[in-house]
Amino acid sequence: MTYDWKFKPRPYSDEEAKSLLKNVVSPETTDWHYNTHHKGYVTALNTIEKGLETADRSKANGNFSEVGELKRRFTWNHSGALLHDLYWEVLGGDGDPKKGPDILTAICYNW
Repeated sequence: MTYDWKFKPRPYSDEEAKSLLKNVVSPETTDWHYNTHHKGYVTALNTIEKGLETADRSKANGNFSEVGELKRRFTWNHSGALLHDLYWEVLGGDGDPKKGPDILTAICYNW
């Protein structure tokens, strides 16, 4: 039985995103980035899970295997989905650096 990956909702709706992020990202870009790009990683994970379940492991060799390729694609898509989950959680706000003094200090220190 394959694992069913779920498309994690953003902490705000599509309509809220258009307003909240308007000074950072255009409404068209935020819509595409979440509803097409990010969702695509999750869709690919579910396709890969099914492929891993049916892949013929007996045909694997030192140069290529379907299982190895699926695992490589799994890693890429899993990291893409996870990083986008984090991206949506931290994107937003009003841009006031005083509301994030620890981050401001780290930015100033490192750059």
